[in-house]
Amino acid sequence: MDKIKDFFDLVERNQKITIFGHLYPDGDCYGSTEGLKAALSYFYPKKEVYVIGTDYRNGLNRFPLADTVSDETIADSLIIVCDLANKARVGDPRAFSIKGKGMVKFDHHIFVEEFGGLEYVDEEASSSCDLIANLLYSKFDRLPELAANLFFIGLVTDSGRFQFSLKPQTLEIGARLLRDGADSEYIYNNLYVVGEKSLKFEGYLISNYKKTFWGTAYGLLDKETLKKYGYTAPSGARFVNSIGHINSSRIYCLIAEKEDGTCAVELRSIGNINVQEIAKSFGGGGHFNASGCIIDSLEKADEVVLKCDEALIASFGEYAELLKAMVDVAQRASKEIMKYYKEGFDVEIKSDNSPVTTADKAANEIIVNTLRAKFPNIGMLTEEAIDNKERLNKEDIFVIDPLDGTADFVQKDDMFAINIALVHDHHPVVGVVCIPASGTYYFAVKGHGSYVVTDESMIKRIRVSNKTQDITVLSSLCHPNSRIKDVCENNSAIKELKLVGSSLKACLVAEGKAEVNYTFGANTKEWDTCAPQIIVEEAGGIYRDTKGESIYYNREDVYNRSGFVVLNKEENDFLKTK
Repeated sequence: MDKIKDFFDLVERNQKITIFGHLYPDGDCYGSTEGLKAALSYFYPKKEVYVIGTDYRNGLNRFPLADTVSDETIADSLIIVCDLANKARVGDPRAFSIKGKGMVKFDHHIFVEEFGGLEYVDEEASSSCDLIANLLYSKFDRLPELAANLFFIGLVTDSGRFQFSLKPQTLEIGARLLRDGADSEYIYNNLYVVGEKSLKFEGYLISNYKKTFWGTAYGLLDKETLKKYGYTAPSGARFVNSIGHINSSRIYCLIAEKEDGTCAVELRSIGNINVQEIAKSFGGGGHFNASGCIIDSLEKADEVVLKCDEALIASFGEYAELLKAMVDVAQRASKEIMKYYKEGFDVEIKSDNSPVTTADKAANEIIVNTLRAKFPNIGMLTEEAIDNKERLNKEDIFVIDPLDGTADFVQKDDMFAINIALVHDHHPVVGVVCIPASGTYYFAVKGHGSYVVTDESMIKRIRVSNKTQDITVLSSLCHPNSRIKDVCENNSAIKELKLVGSSLKACLVAEGKAEVNYTFGANTKEWDTCAPQIIVEEAGGIYRDTKGESIYYNREDVYNRSGFVVLNKEENDFLKTK
């Protein structure tokens, strides 16, 4: 089937053509409808071509407005719908309620439904303008200047000024449109002019956006706020990019209340996060990384944000469900630990002469019972329970220290942690380290990187530093070792030695806030090192024993007999150079 030939056959058979777009037209909707009209009117001057309801001013006063068209004219015309995937979002319902002389759909969104005619859809195209201009260039060597300008508007706006999903065709079409007279200087100078009203509105959004643990940045705009700044719900929601690109935030959305109480939702994402599926679940649609929908009320906003978080969690692959469960239980255990920290606790001395508190036991109960109930087939190794050797027959086990740095907890230095790891085939694949006193969470998933989340800042991907000079070496606050001072002595590359508690030391190396941590002796066990190890390794660092051997887990002997070394770079292993 030759869709290009079929399209031009339909054009040539019909005297009248009416072109429709979607609700709340953007630059691509406007450019594709008006650009197609300008091209067809030029190449077929005897035909009557109309555009219905797709005005998009945005300072571009040089270009045309839509037409007023009667029902009779629509019924006597070829109907063309541009930049629309589903019928519900059409700008004028007459496109589907009145049967014309034929139907053509031009679209580049993820396919939702057929319109009952010629379907010309290319999900790989950057814009409908890209798609339609390419079609026209297959028949005509040049486009009229007005059409070139209008198509260039849509090409620029939907590609984010040639930033998103950029393919050779997009640049090639852009170059041809410029050759045919597209006035890029005028378009850029007027398309992105910012008035005081919009500047103040963007300031409000930046000052009032909300965020979730997993990195959804979002804004809620009620009717009163929109009126105060002079925007409608659709126009206000389009400011969604104002809260985009914050650290590792990969989804951002604005939810704006309309006069009838329903809400316009604009969703954007970065990378492999499909927001079209989120929009589709609420009756909307769009692109993989840019979509929109309508929800019943602001009360439904939580459902949208939850869907966004679910998409972010799912992006961590096969261990997504386990990661979420481990973070959730760490959050619960953290609250319980801090309650004891503030209100008081009892201390006992175990048989190995190490302290245990009522906080250790309470946190252990929460973590073990929760994970065992959710994942009964996964084995368990935890500091505060008798070691069940059945774990040795398991391919997957949890390795848990419910309160790492109990001595730090007792001394109230704030540098204690919760360590939870998932081990698969003797290697950590998921790790969560929580620092309850600061509300900081570190986590990592094999192949997906390491992250930090704090009370003050949004989720951020972390990397070890590249330093080989001005090195910060970390050592235990409660368990000092003279060998550390010996390693550091008279070493010009080392700037300072800092004393830090628990697995926080390794996490600071992963975060690039220190470069080296040595722990000598055989006092640490699997639960001390397992979760921080994957956090360091996924951040690009090195975690091994002091003999240079890899550390593996779910061993019969849980002691780390040769201690361990945490490094940002191989060159900084001062044990080798000493």
